[in-house]
Amino acid sequence: MCIRDRLKFVSDSLEVFPLYTWADPLGKNPYSVMHTDHYFPWHFDGNEFTLSILVQKAEKGGFFEYAPDLRSRDNENFEEVSKVLKGDRKKIKSLNLKPGDEVIATGYKIGMAEFGGFGEIVHLPSEWVVKLPENLSLYNAMCHGTAGITAAECVNKIIKRDISNTLPVLVSGATGGVGSIGVSLLSKLGYEVHAITGKPDENEMLTSMGATKIISRSDFMSEPLKPLDKASYSSAVDTVGGEMLAKMISMISNNGVVSCCGNVGGAMFTSSVFPFILRGVQLSGVDSAESPINLKKELWNLLANEWLIDLNNQTKIVNIQEIDNEIKKILDGGQIGRVVIKHGE
Repeated sequence: MCIRDRLKFVSDSLEVFPLYTWADPLGKNPYSVMHTDHYFPWHFDGNEFTLSILVQKAEKGGFFEYAPDLRSRDNENFEEVSKVLKGDRKKIKSLNLKPGDEVIATGYKIGMAEFGGFGEIVHLPSEWVVKLPENLSLYNAMCHGTAGITAAECVNKIIKRDISNTLPVLVSGATGGVGSIGVSLLSKLGYEVHAITGKPDENEMLTSMGATKIISRSDFMSEPLKPLDKASYSSAVDTVGGEMLAKMISMISNNGVVSCCGNVGGAMFTSSVFPFILRGVQLSGVDSAESPINLKKELWNLLANEWLIDLNNQTKIVNIQEIDNEIKKILDGGQIGRVVIKHGE
């Protein structure tokens, strides 16, 4: 890349116009040479921005670390600077990706405030992406998608609580994206899974995912809600919300967990305090879109290894021109399983 193209790239990226090069051919290109165990010390850049180019990659390590927006023109922020220099890493960002790395990006503002939900090429902050684990292909990662990482976080809440498999786990919205993957993951991990669905024609698919019992949504909700019902389930994953969630909570046994991540059945629910104070039930919300990137890395590594499941039979591939029909199915409550967009011809 010639200097003119490089200037245009930086200028376009930072939206700073125009940019100029130094007339001094030596002063404009300072080099830092570091040997094993050396590091570039923390320092303050006096310019508005600095462009660092890696000339030779280290055999290992050598990550570029920085603390963005720590200071401003009006505030030197010595207190926060002192924390960084003393080893506080809360505001430290690390760039450990290189050109050509395959990455996964889910959640945050993608497809909402940030363009690119269905894009073939997108520009995202590096702290929003996770390097693709070795055992996972890009296709398999997108078979999971945002729903998959949400399901993984729901299941992780149950695993972290060390929930026994002596009682079954209940999953609502079981034919949807989160619910279907949740069923498969829990079955993979040795739990008996009871799946609630409003689509009785999909019983065979739910059984193939690992559900041992299929419960009709209308049958499940037919009995009046009780302050404390029979403790039939060790834990639950709820993707629906509303009164469905309230009834599920009432049926969880001692010290169980209900992972909650949806509201298609309603944003409000009514529950007594008895499940919480008499059985120690924990209601745990899941917001996978804004989950810390380190948690996402942990979950993607689990999905690529110990939690690896085959989603081919519940995934279909469409091109971008067909996506409107798939969205309509979601809005009409008729979407089953997963949908992956294939770009290009």
